[in-house]
Amino acid sequence: MRSVFCAIAATAAVFAVSSGANAATIGLAGDPATYLSGFFGSNVNGTFNNSWTFNVPADGVISSLVGSANVTGSSGLTFTSVSLNGVDLNFMPALPNQSFSFTDLPVNAGLQTLLISGSGKGSYSGTVAFAPFNAGGNPQSAVPEPASWALMLGGFGMVGGALRTTRRRNVAIKFA
Repeated sequence: MRSVFCAIAATAAVFAVSSGANAATIGLAGDPATYLSGFFGSNVNGTFNNSWTFNVPADGVISSLVGSANVTGSSGLTFTSVSLNGVDLNFMPALPNQSFSFTDLPVNAGLQTLLISGSGKGSYSGTVAFAPFNAGGNPQSAVPEPASWALMLGGFGMVGGALRTTRRRNVAIKFA
């Protein structure tokens, strides 16, 4: 019964994230005192004007990256505008496909609106990260999660193990 419930919940989550609806909410997760982040995305076909909203609990800064991915056999997407609260995002031509980003955009507590417009057939996705201001008026610095630390330490251990177990050569020393 539990696996059926999990399968239904996962299917609902996929349809909620990938629908081509005109308005959707981005759920932010994390510690509101230090750092919140969320993911969004949509499959589109034709002209689209999508509005994504989310709430931030305090004054702070928001960073975001929005990018497109082509669906096999499609013509891809062309964004006409990507903005947060009326501020246009920066186009990043060096990244594959079309990508837009901004870093540390100051915002006030409350509802934030991300507008994405364009045309074509394909999908796009993005992330939103929020950091509240600390008592000094500076953004809180994010602290990596324990899983990130474990992954990093495990990687160092594997590199060290690989270096240690390299093939040892037998060297014969001959004296004249």
